[in-house]
Amino acid sequence: MPAALLLQESPGIAFDLRTLPPPSDYLFLQSGNALAGLIAGVLNPSPWFVHGARGWDPIAFTTYQLLAFASWLLIGTWVQSGHPRLRAVMLAYLLARCWIAAFGLYEVGWRIQTAFWICLTLWLILRAILCTILAAVRTVRSWSAWKSQ
Repeated sequence: MPAALLLQESPGIAFDLRTLPPPSDYLFLQSGNALAGLIAGVLNPSPWFVHGARGWDPIAFTTYQLLAFASWLLIGTWVQSGHPRLRAVMLAYLLARCWIAAFGLYEVGWRIQTAFWICLTLWLILRAILCTILAAVRTVRSWSAWKSQ
């Protein structure tokens, strides 16, 4: 008898609800702030899984909210310090998020938010690399000008 047929008959693989992916409304909330969602997801891998007497995990919720508040405060401070393009991007993100939530398009919404955060992260990395290169060039130029005096 082939091994595949034996695997189908063995009781080794059990059905477990915790292995199912999170619901799309939870993913929409978690992807609203990717940094907070990733860190809270690492600290508590499945807070969305409701079982028995526990309706929701207050520690995971508090962790996510504290991290989200801190990161939005950082983004808001950066916007207020004079970055008008970032302000326009964040306002567009807020309007899109409100529109997605108002119409209940959670399945599409969490994917859009995830793509937004990936693009924003790549832009920040490229900007940091460019600023580092420009600072190094300025330093070398000023050092060579100082040395030639």
